[in-house]
Amino acid sequence: MRNRLLRFVSTWQVLLLVVTIVVTMLFSWAYYNYNNNSFSSLRFQNILQQQVVESEQYVKQFKSYLIEGDEWKAVDTTMASKPKGIEILVYKNDSLCCWTNQVLPFRNEDVSILKNKVAQLANTWYLIKQKKYKQWDVFCLVAIKTEYSYNNEFLKEEFAIDIPVAFCKKISVYPDAKGEKVYDIDGNYLFTAQDCDQSNPTYANWGIVFLLLSIILYIQVCIVLIKLQKESLYSRLFFLATIIISAVFYWIHIHFQVPHFLFDTYLFSPVYFGATELFPNLGSVLLFAILVFSEAFIFYKYVLFPGYLLKLNQKKFYRNLIIAGAIAAIFGFWHMQNYIVKILVSNSLSAPILFKVSDIHFLDIVRFFIISLLLLSAVLVMEKVFIVFLKQVSKNTLSVIVFIVAIVLALYSFSTIFWVYSFMFLVVANMLIWVTRRKSYHAYSTFVWFVAVFSVFSVYSFYFHNYNKEREERKLLIENLSFRLSQEEDPLSELLLKELEDALSTDSIIKEEILKKDLDIEGITKYLRMNYFQGYLERYELQVIPCWPGGDVFIDSENQKYNCYEYFDNMLQKDGSWVLGSKHFHFLKNQAGLVTYFGVFEFNEGDPVKETCLYLEMVSKPFFEGPGYPELLLSERESKLKEPLTNYSYAKYIDGQLAKQVGEFAYPIQLSRLTTKVKNFRFFKAADFSHLVYQPQENVCVVLSLPIVNFSMILIAFSILFVAFFIFGSFLILLTRLRRGRLMYDFTVQERIQIAFIGLMMALLLIIASGSVWQTIRRFEVKNNQILSEKIRSVLMELEHKIGSEDELTPDMEEYLEYLLKKFSSVFYTDLNMYGTDGRLIATSRPELFDKGLYGHLMNSRGYIELNRKGEIEFIHEEAIGSLRYLSVYVPFINEDNKVLAYLNMPYFVGTSELRDEISSLVMGIVNFYLIFLIIVIGLTVVVSRKITHPLKVIQSKMGNLSLDKRNEKIEYKGRDEIGQLVIEYNRMVDELSESAEKLAKSEREMAWREMARQIAHEIKNPLTPMKLSIQYLERANKDKASDFDGKLKKVSATLIDQIDNLSSIASEFSNFAKMPIAKRKRIDVVEVLLQCVSLFDKSSNLEINVNQNNIERYWIFADPEQMNSVFNNLLKNAIQSIPSKRKGIITVDIQSENDRIVIKITDNGLGIDEEIQGKLFSPNFTTKSGGMGLGLAIVKNIVVNSKGKIWFKTQLDKGTSFFVEFPRYDE
Repeated sequence: MRNRLLRFVSTWQVLLLVVTIVVTMLFSWAYYNYNNNSFSSLRFQNILQQQVVESEQYVKQFKSYLIEGDEWKAVDTTMASKPKGIEILVYKNDSLCCWTNQVLPFRNEDVSILKNKVAQLANTWYLIKQKKYKQWDVFCLVAIKTEYSYNNEFLKEEFAIDIPVAFCKKISVYPDAKGEKVYDIDGNYLFTAQDCDQSNPTYANWGIVFLLLSIILYIQVCIVLIKLQKESLYSRLFFLATIIISAVFYWIHIHFQVPHFLFDTYLFSPVYFGATELFPNLGSVLLFAILVFSEAFIFYKYVLFPGYLLKLNQKKFYRNLIIAGAIAAIFGFWHMQNYIVKILVSNSLSAPILFKVSDIHFLDIVRFFIISLLLLSAVLVMEKVFIVFLKQVSKNTLSVIVFIVAIVLALYSFSTIFWVYSFMFLVVANMLIWVTRRKSYHAYSTFVWFVAVFSVFSVYSFYFHNYNKEREERKLLIENLSFRLSQEEDPLSELLLKELEDALSTDSIIKEEILKKDLDIEGITKYLRMNYFQGYLERYELQVIPCWPGGDVFIDSENQKYNCYEYFDNMLQKDGSWVLGSKHFHFLKNQAGLVTYFGVFEFNEGDPVKETCLYLEMVSKPFFEGPGYPELLLSERESKLKEPLTNYSYAKYIDGQLAKQVGEFAYPIQLSRLTTKVKNFRFFKAADFSHLVYQPQENVCVVLSLPIVNFSMILIAFSILFVAFFIFGSFLILLTRLRRGRLMYDFTVQERIQIAFIGLMMALLLIIASGSVWQTIRRFEVKNNQILSEKIRSVLMELEHKIGSEDELTPDMEEYLEYLLKKFSSVFYTDLNMYGTDGRLIATSRPELFDKGLYGHLMNSRGYIELNRKGEIEFIHEEAIGSLRYLSVYVPFINEDNKVLAYLNMPYFVGTSELRDEISSLVMGIVNFYLIFLIIVIGLTVVVSRKITHPLKVIQSKMGNLSLDKRNEKIEYKGRDEIGQLVIEYNRMVDELSESAEKLAKSEREMAWREMARQIAHEIKNPLTPMKLSIQYLERANKDKASDFDGKLKKVSATLIDQIDNLSSIASEFSNFAKMPIAKRKRIDVVEVLLQCVSLFDKSSNLEINVNQNNIERYWIFADPEQMNSVFNNLLKNAIQSIPSKRKGIITVDIQSENDRIVIKITDNGLGIDEEIQGKLFSPNFTTKSGGMGLGLAIVKNIVVNSKGKIWFKTQLDKGTSFFVEFPRYDE
C-alpha cells in the first residue's frame, strides 16, 4: 500500500517537474523572442487612452471651478483629486494665468508650443489636449515619458504611464521615423517609440522562479525514488546518480550558460560578483548552494551506510582508521564551504558585514541565504556520520578522534583564518557529538546555541576577509588618489567650467567692456565672480589677465617681460592639459598642492584693432569648503568618480604641512602631529580612525583614513546575523513539521512557552520599534523644519538689509539679485530661488538646475497658492525632481513699507544626502538597539522557559519512573501555584499507589500461590495415578501368586522410581521458583553478557551459531547480570532443543539499535510453534516438553519486563522461531 502511494505521488511530482521545466523554457523563449519588440504599441495605446479619459474627467471638474479673476481657485480646489501624470495650464488671451506644475520650458510661456498633439516640455514628453472654455484655453497635459540629458541615481528615463512592458529609449514626433508608431483613438498619429529592443527582465525573473521550482521538484522526485528502493544498495547508487546529475547540470550551466536568459539578469551578472570559472556570478553560487544542500539533506535523511562499513568492531585499529578517514573528508567539506564564503566576501563589490539594517540589500540577503545553506549542509553531513559512528564508539572516543584529525589536518596551513576554521570545526563537531545521542538534541536551547555559534563565526569570518580586502583595496586606492592629487584635478569643477564656457565666450557685457579704452579689470573680475564663478567655484581665487596682439606681460617672480601670447602658449604647452570635453579651459600642474585651471577666451579674433584675449587663472583656496554640489546635477560618471572615496577621509601634506583635506577626519596642520613615521603603505590607528600613509614624492605625503570598526558595530553585525539565522532556522523547523503534518503536536510545553514568549516579544518589539522610529522621524522632521525656517529667516534678514528699501524689483536688478542669492547660498549652505508676485522666476543661486530643465521658471503651484492666495507667511512641503524628494520652504519677501515684493524659496536638496544619513543613523540606532534587545529576549527565553517547565519535567521524570515493584519518590515543591497543586496530587497518588501496590502484591502472591498449588496438585496427581495403578497391579499379582512376580516387581519398582523422580523434579522446580533471588540491577553491557552466553553453546556438535553485531560493540542497560545470563541461556537452550536431531542446527543472533533501544533477535531453524499453543507460551503452567512445569519462559518474561524491557516472538512451522528481546539504553 505504501509503495503504491509513493508511486502515485512520484508520478504526479514527475508530471509537475516536466510542467515547470516546460514553463521555464517558455519564459526563456519569450525572453529572447517577445523582447525583440518589447514595446506593444496597441497595449500602450489602450493604456494611454485610459489616461486620456481620466484626464478629461479631471478637466471637466477643473473647469467647473474656474472663476474670472480667481483662476487659482480651480487649482486649489482640485489639487487633491488630480490624477498622477496629468497637469493643467490655463491661458487667457494667450497669457498663462495658472498652472498645476512646472512643466513649461525655462522662460518660455508661448502658447504655440502647446499646439502640437505631442511635445517635449523640459525633460518630459506630453500628450496635449486643448479645451476651450469661455475666455480660457485649458491645456491638459498627459505625461508619456521622461528624457534627461544625463542619468544618475535620481534621474532615470522611464515611461510615466504605468505599463509593464515599455523599454523604448526615445520618442520621435516625425511620422517617417523608424520604430513603433502610436495612434490615438481616432487613428491619428501621435508619436514613434524608438530603440525598443531592450530586454524585459520580467520574463527572465519568472523564468528564475520556475527554474527554482523545477529544482525543488527534482529533489522531491529523487527523494521519493530513493524511498521506493527496497535494497539499501540501490538507494545508495541512486543517491550517487543524483550527485552526478547535479554536478553535470551545474557544469553545463556555468560552461554553456544554460539557461541563457539567467545571465542577462541582475542576480547572474558578474558586475556585482565574480570569482572563478566555477563561481562566475552570485546566481550560480546560489544554484550551487541549493544543489549542495539538497544532496546533503538526502544523504542525512534517506541514505543508509553499507553493511560492510558498519561491521568494524572486530578490529579497533581499522575501525578507528575508517572513522578518521570519514572525519577527514568532513573536515575537507567544511573547509570547502568556508572557501566559498571567503570568495563571496573577497569578490563582491559591497562588504558582506552589515553594521546597519539600512545596509541590507537584495544581494546581501542572497549572500546570507547561500552561507546558511552551506553551513547547514556541513552540519547535516557531520551529524549523519556521527550518528553512525556513535553506535560503535563512545562520545569521548569520537571526540578524541575528531580532535586528532582536525589538529593534524590544520597543520596543512599556518594562516590565522585556516586555524579559526579548524577551531570552529572542532566546536561544531563536539556540539553535534554531545547532543546527537540525546532525546532533546533538537531542543530550543540547543538551536539557540547553534545560532549563536554560527553568528559569531560568520561575523569573525566576514570581518577578517573584509578587513584584508579593504586594506588591499585601500593600497590601490591611495596610489590612484595620489596620482589624482598630484594632478590636482577636480572633476566637479571641470563639469561646471564646461557648462559655463559657452555662455562666457558669448557674453555681450564682456564684449562691450573689453572694447572700452580704459579697461576695468577689477570690474570684469567682479562681474565674472557674480555671474559665473559662484557657489562651488568660489573655492578658487580668480585672476583675469587681458592680452592683445603684440602686448607684453611682466612676471614679478622673474622680474622680466615676455610677449603675452608666447608666454602663455609656452606655459600651456609645458604644464597644461586640456580639460576633457572643454574648448577653453586647461588644467595646470605647476603648483603643487593647489588646483589650478587656466581659461583662454578670444574675442574679435583676427581684428587687429579689437582682438582681445582674456586669460582666466583659477587657483584653489587652501582648506576652502563651499556648498556641496547637489547629487542631482552629477551624472553617473561624476558620481562614480566620487563613489570609491565615499566613506574615506584623505589629506595631502607638502613638506610636512597640510595642503588639502577632504572628509570628516580633522587632520592636523603638521604631519608630525599625526605620525612621525612616514613609510609607504604603512597602516596605523589614531583618533578612532585607521590611516594609510603613502609617499609618492619625497616632499609629498598622502594619508587615506577610514573609521575603525568598534565593538558596538561588531555587536550590531552579530545581532543582524543572529536574528537572520534564527528566523531562517525557525522557518526550516516549521517547514519540516508542516511537512509531517504535526505542526503543534510535535512541540513540547516548554517549546510552546518559548514560541509564545518569543512571538509575543517580537510582536511587541516590532510595534514599539515601529512607534519609536515613527516618533523619531516625526521629531526630526519637526526639528528640521524649524532649522529650515530659521535658515530662510536668516536669509530674509540679509535680503532685507540689502534690498529692503526697494519699492519693486525691476528686471535690471536680476543680475544683482542673482549675485546676492549666490553669495547667501555659500554662506548658508543652501540653494535659493526668488519668484515674482506673479509666480515667475526672478533670480536663482543654482542656474544649472534651470538650464538643464530640472526646474521650471514657474513657482510651485501649491507654494504660490499658500503664499499668494491664502496669505501664509511660511509654507514648507515636500517636492520631487525625478526620484529625489526634498523639502522646500517658501516665504514672502516684504519691504520696509510692508509690501510683498517677491517670494523666496529654499529647496533644500544640497544637504539631502546628509539629511538622509542623519535620519538613517537615528532610525538605525533605534532598530539596532531593539535587535540587541531581541537577542537578549531570545536568550532569556531559554532560562525562563526552563525555570517554568522544570517542575513539569520533574513530574514527567517521576511519573515515567513510577513502578509497582519499587519505592516511588515524592516531589518536593514549595510553590502554591497550579504546579504546586499538581505536585500535591502526584504525591497523593504516590501514597495511594504504594498502598495499592502492597495490596496488589499481596493479592498477586495469594493468587500465584493458589495457582501454583493448583498446578502442583495437578503435576503431583499425574505421577501418583500411575504409581497407584502400579501398586494395585503388584498387589493383585501377589494375591494371584503370579509366577513372574519378581519381574513384575522390578518393572513396577522402576515405574515407581521414575514417577518419584518426576515428583522430585517438580519439587525442585517449585523450590527454585519460590527461592528466586531479588534482582541486583546495575549498569551492564548487555552485548558482553550475550556473547558470553553464546560462547557456552557454540562448541556444540551439529550446531552453527552466527552473531551479527552491526557495529554495536557495547550497549549499556540497567539490569541484573545473573538474570540476564539466565534469560539468554534459557532462550538459546530452547532454540537448540527445538531443532530436530536429524537437522543441522543454525542459530542466528542479531543485534540492532534503534531510537535509544537495543533489540536482540535469536532465530533458530527448528520446527516452529503451533498456532494453538502460541498464546500460552509465556504462561507459568505451560510447556512443550515432555517433562517439567514450563516455568522457564515465564521466568524469562518476568525478568525482562522487570528490567523495563519487552519480549515477543515470531514463528513459522517447520522453518523456525525468532525471539526478540528489547531493552532501553541506560545513560548515567
